[in-house]
Amino acid sequence: VYFKRLQNDPILATVALKLPVDVKDTLLAEGRVFFNMSSVRVYHRVHIKRCPHCQALGHYPDRCPHRGKPPTCMFCSRDHDTENCPVKNDPSKHLCKNCVQSDQIEKSHHAGSVK
Repeated sequence: VYFKRLQNDPILATVALKLPVDVKDTLLAEGRVFFNMSSVRVYHRVHIKRCPHCQALGHYPDRCPHRGKPPTCMFCSRDHDTENCPVKNDPSKHLCKNCVQSDQIEKSHHAGSVK
């Protein structure tokens, strides 16, 4: 779960959830989720902050808490630059760091994918 309150507004916030595909499809089909006496729009957004240095979500490299450490590859999650990844052209060997860390069943994709 990613949560960010919008600047200068005590009420509005952005929330990002990683959901199973069937739940996501159901919510998208409904178009709205109801909380108490209000509702919010539901949409599929793929433009979430992802740090190209550590591949974590929610920040960019200028605020990366891992700046002093080796970079994490977007394709295989190993400690090397993404540009030099030996498996970047072999999707069968991709491994998403974020999905591994959150113990997702489906992890065989790169960190920049929409899965």
